[in-house]
Amino acid sequence: MVTWGSGDSRSVAEQLSSGVQTVVGNLYAFAAVKVDGSVVTWGDAVNGGDSSIHAYDVYPNHCVAEQLSTGVQTVVGKGAFAAVKLDGSVVTWGNVGWGGDSRGVAEQLSSGVHTVVGNCEAFAAVKGNSRHLVRIVHAGSFPPWRNAMAHSSKDCFHASVCVLSSCGLVP
Repeated sequence: MVTWGSGDSRSVAEQLSSGVQTVVGNLYAFAAVKVDGSVVTWGDAVNGGDSSIHAYDVYPNHCVAEQLSTGVQTVVGKGAFAAVKLDGSVVTWGNVGWGGDSRGVAEQLSSGVHTVVGNCEAFAAVKGNSRHLVRIVHAGSFPPWRNAMAHSSKDCFHASVCVLSSCGLVP
């Protein structure tokens, strides 16, 4: 694998020398999923380029490197990263304001997720079948899994987790 530009991968060059299956980039960092199910990250640390730390020490001891060492199926990201593991759980890291902090919905993301999509400020996880799309919104003191400025449904605005089929957004 060859990289160039401001996303310096020299520190992980050996890890990227073989077995890279897919690569995803966000605004400032990259994540490569290898054929063995591990993830290699590089680029700006605050935005997910270093999965061994967490930006600004917002919540101490949140190192996702071990969770990303095996069993990762896919990674998506625009402002932060979200990885769907083979067991249906989701791991997030990167910029907290762009979805890198999913603690408020950790239980909902612990199993049964088969797809995650994201934009620059948010993620949505599809659980079970397409009729059960979990969308994360900001509510009170709940840690957001997205930027609260990007709401699209006032019916779901005050919930911490909204099953969109119950909001009439998924047929």
